[in-house]
Amino acid sequence: MRRLLFIGLVFGFSVLPAMADVPQTINHQGVVKVSGVPFNDMGHFKFAILNASGVNVWTNDNSNLVLNGVPNTFEDVTVTDGVYSVLLGGSGPGYTMTPITHTVFNGQDRRLRIWFDDGVNGLQQLTPDHSLTSAPYAQQATPPSQLFVPETSAPAINVDNNGGISMGTSHTIQLNDPVGFGANPAANTQV
Repeated sequence: MRRLLFIGLVFGFSVLPAMADVPQTINHQGVVKVSGVPFNDMGHFKFAILNASGVNVWTNDNSNLVLNGVPNTFEDVTVTDGVYSVLLGGSGPGYTMTPITHTVFNGQDRRLRIWFDDGVNGLQQLTPDHSLTSAPYAQQATPPSQLFVPETSAPAINVDNNGGISMGTSHTIQLNDPVGFGANPAANTQV
């Protein structure tokens, strides 16, 4: 019994840092070719996340928001054999971007638009825009606040808004019992 309670409390405490430390970045990798040949050099990029109407809700330099414009500042990113990798909203060698806050995903149908300059042919918009799927929307997810007792809606462990943990039932959670997280006890997982 003591071991089971300890496992539950460790789980509860391990959830708290995860709720507070959601990264404000999105990993993005792509391929750039110039005249059909993979690019090899420092590439000058600009990035924007657009809503369904094509309006910028985020740009790499926080410029031209609520417009359909090109960001003002380039981000220098190394491109090797045509492949580049960047942390949108983060920083790396040669770039520091505006963090991507959870409000960027307050709606559906977000797309990533990219502009590229190879230093010879000028700024070009890369097409098509990239649809952003479920991973970035996780920033909008409501953190779990309760651990439910199997086959009931009675909370076993509660986490309040200040990170306080309380036990809400006398039911003993056994290893391999299904439990639900968040507001829906029907969404079960195994402990």
